[in-house]
Amino acid sequence: MTNKNINRLVVMLLVFTLCFSLFSPETGYSRNKAVTDLLDNPTSLNKGETLKQTYDETGDVHWYEVTPSNDDITANTHMRLTVSGEAGLEVKIYPSKEKASKDDTFARYQAFNSGEQPAQLDFPYAWDGPYYIKVAYMG
Repeated sequence: MTNKNINRLVVMLLVFTLCFSLFSPETGYSRNKAVTDLLDNPTSLNKGETLKQTYDETGDVHWYEVTPSNDDITANTHMRLTVSGEAGLEVKIYPSKEKASKDDTFARYQAFNSGEQPAQLDFPYAWDGPYYIKVAYMG
């Protein structure tokens, strides 16, 4: 093949890939009804509190709710969340229940714990609480 034909083939593959990705179905843990049902009854998390949680299988999700006190809001601008464990955990923080149910958060408020190093996220007190935290076991 000539260089021109190879370039055409590469362009055709890229166009096909782009078109195919536009029509692929949406997937995600928060789209699952069982996962969003857990959002209706999150575990309350308090400042300085350490929780131990176990996960049975890949895809398990636990929801937490944080409501900062007025003293915390006055004294600090941000809150730090640290998640550590032996397995891969995906952590996402949401400013509202509505955004959590839609899995709508910024990349800055997402982290992954590989089991070797804890995931740390800082999020602002400027949001109108409560805040919602999703921790999903990724295997």
